[in-house]
Amino acid sequence: MKKEVKQAVLLRIGSVCLLVVAIGFVLYSSVNALYESALNYIDCGRYEEAANILLMLPPYKDTEALAEYTQNQYAFNTEKEKLISRTVGKPEQLEFDTKYQSQIDALYNSIREEQKNAYEQEKRETFGGKLPFDGMNKNDLQYTILGEPDTVRIDEGWSTYATYEWYTDDGELLAQCTAVIDGAHADNEIFGFEYYGDETP
Repeated sequence: MKKEVKQAVLLRIGSVCLLVVAIGFVLYSSVNALYESALNYIDCGRYEEAANILLMLPPYKDTEALAEYTQNQYAFNTEKEKLISRTVGKPEQLEFDTKYQSQIDALYNSIREEQKNAYEQEKRETFGGKLPFDGMNKNDLQYTILGEPDTVRIDEGWSTYATYEWYTDDGELLAQCTAVIDGAHADNEIFGFEYYGDETP
């Protein structure tokens, strides 16, 4: 009797194990099928559908990296201004479906380029057509009406000072200003701006 009970228990355990394996196989097959369908959507340029599938899948192959890519690519195609207004991290390297890596890298570079252009456009709108003024950041001098300084003189001491100078075509000093660029009091803000031209441009 004990032997029969033991065999019955072993059979039950074996059945449960087989059921678990079968369920696991079905789940794996389902996840893989959905993952492959998402890749097909990417190949067709249907990034929203691909993202929707990848976001609902558990961690599997490159789901996380591709989900981020497809969301960003869809946003780049439909809401570019909103996308480039936020920080987009450097993409992860794919481990499995590496054929999409070049697309991911190209999108990241495009986003960075658009962000750079938007930043520079904003600076041009803020400082364009204006003379430099005390309190502005030295990095923004290039966007003013004077453009990049013709010379930069560095004076080192307890703090490092940079003197920016602009000259006329005849070699006459046109304008100058100073900024503390290193040391305890460094703030990169210009001060002491002077314009020596006959007329304000």
